Amino acid sequence: LDPITYHALARWRSSVREWQIEALRALKVDPPSSLLDRVGSQIAELASEMFGTDTYRLVVPVACGNSGPNCLACRLARDVAAKLRIGFLQAFEEIPTSGSSHPRRNAARPRMKLRAVPTKALLLIDDVVSSGAHLEEAVKLLRRSAPAVVPLVWIAA
Repeated sequence: LDPITYHALARWRSSVREWQIEALRALKVDPPSSLLDRVGSQIAELASEMFGTDTYRLVVPVACGNSGPNCLACRLARDVAAKLRIGFLQAFEEIPTSGSSHPRRNAARPRMKLRAVPTKALLLIDDVVSSGAHLEEAVKLLRRSAPAVVPLVWIAA
């Protein structure tokens, strides 16, 4: 088996995790441009430091789901692509779901589908990873056509 690994900028602090999650839910509704700029810069810096600047040609966000169209992962991916001066591709169809994004609920959501097939090396961007199942599904789909897929996450559980 080919294990899925990802790189994360930050992790929840266990002592204040519930408040961090609550604050992030509020931020996801209408994130300020300053937040997108700051987090996008940090992700772009991480990608450049770890993999150089000529390794990837595309930035792809995970499929938007509970957060609706133009979700935080999508906004971050656009920002990272602009900062790295490489292409952006919204490769996944949106996943029509509502309610909580809790990992137990996430297991019952519809599977991801590609609406565009990337054939270039890419960075896969997600805002928050809980169980990793959503990210793993995205990586497996993208690896069918892309020569390299490196998942980068803002916050990991």
